[in-house]
Amino acid sequence: MSQIEPSVLSALTRASKDAVSHPTPARALATADVGSITATAHRGARVAALYRRPAPVTKARKESGETSPAPPAPAQVEIWNLYADHVDDPFLRGHLHHLLLDAGHGRRPDHVRGAATGYLDTAQLLLTAEDGHRWPRAAQCLKRAGELSLKFKQPELRERVTKDALTIAEHLLADANADAEGRPLLAALETLQTLKCDVADLAEQAVSLFTHDMDVRLGLLDALRKNVPPSRHAEIDTAVVHTLLDAADTADAGHRRLPF
Repeated sequence: MSQIEPSVLSALTRASKDAVSHPTPARALATADVGSITATAHRGARVAALYRRPAPVTKARKESGETSPAPPAPAQVEIWNLYADHVDDPFLRGHLHHLLLDAGHGRRPDHVRGAATGYLDTAQLLLTAEDGHRWPRAAQCLKRAGELSLKFKQPELRERVTKDALTIAEHLLADANADAEGRPLLAALETLQTLKCDVADLAEQAVSLFTHDMDVRLGLLDALRKNVPPSRHAEIDTAVVHTLLDAADTADAGHRRLPF
C-alpha cells in the first residue's frame, strides 16, 4: 500500500502557502522537484486534483450545462485519499474531500464533513485576510459548503454556513458604495436562500445600493421577489423592466454620434 511521500507533502505545503489568495497552486507544485519516481507519481496525482473541478451538487448547477469530467483512475483516487487529511491548507483539504466524495471513495459522511469544513475554514480565513479578492472567494466557499450541507442533511454545517453568509452579507451592505462589488453579496444571498433563509430585508437594502451592474441588480431583484408576498411581484417586475431599459439606454448612448 502506498504511503505519503514527505517530499510531495512538503512541496504541496509550500505551493499552497498563499492558497487563500490563490486557490489553485497547481503550477507551483507541478514544477517542484520531489525526487523519486513514486513521489513524482504522487505529485502528478495531486496536480491533477488541483486542476479538477468538483461535480455539480445542486439540480440548478446540473441543469446549467456543465459537463462532467471523465472518472479519475482508481490509483489516482487512492493517492488523493492518502493526502486528504494531511494537507494544512483548508481549501485544498476541502477540495480533496470533495473530489473523493465525487469518486465514491470511502465513507460518504466523512468526505461531506471534510469538504464542507475545509470550505468553511477557508471562508473564516478570508474574512480576516487583507486580500482585495477575499469576498468573492469567501462567498464561493460558503456556496459550496451550503450545497453540501443541504444535500447531505448536515444541520450543524448548515448552521455554520448560515452564520458566515449572514456575516458576509451584512458586512458588504454596511460598506457598500457606488463602486462596490455586488457579486459576492448576491452569492451570499443566494446561499442563504438555498438554505431556506428569508433574505427579503437584506435583498431590499441591496437593491437600493447596487444599481450599476445590471446582472447583479437583476439577481438581487430576483432574490427579493422570491421572499416577498405576491402582492409585490408586479412592483419588482416593473423594476426589472426599468433596469433592462436603463442598461439598453446606456449601451445605446455609447454608440450615438452627434450630427454636427
